[in-house]
Amino acid sequence: LQRTMQRGAFALCEASRRKRLLPLFAAEYCREAVGWIIISIWWKCPRDKVECDNKADLTIAGWVIFGILMASHLLRDLVNGSKMIVLCAEHGYSLPSRLRFFLGGLFLNTVTAFTLFSSTIYNKAIATS
Repeated sequence: LQRTMQRGAFALCEASRRKRLLPLFAAEYCREAVGWIIISIWWKCPRDKVECDNKADLTIAGWVIFGILMASHLLRDLVNGSKMIVLCAEHGYSLPSRLRFFLGGLFLNTVTAFTLFSSTIYNKAIATS
């Protein structure tokens, strides 16, 4: 069933790109990555032109600035979460306290990783000029 859905999504993406079923935008690329179909809308196809314009605006400078902002925002949470996980291994605390340290550190690192992942996907999705 999943394979059929992937093929259907790919066919829809290709049809919209080739036949211009989407009047203002057409899907820029459809690729299969780890079982998911990724559809990005970076092409603008005006009605009065034969060719489409690529509106993607992903540059190295933008990714460097994004990396600096993400590091400055998320590094503190990542360090504190890792400290909590290390702190749970010390024997000076009771078992419930060590369990709280571990679960708190794991939760903080998970939220930090999810924030980085979703921010990266969002940055890539909105990078149009």
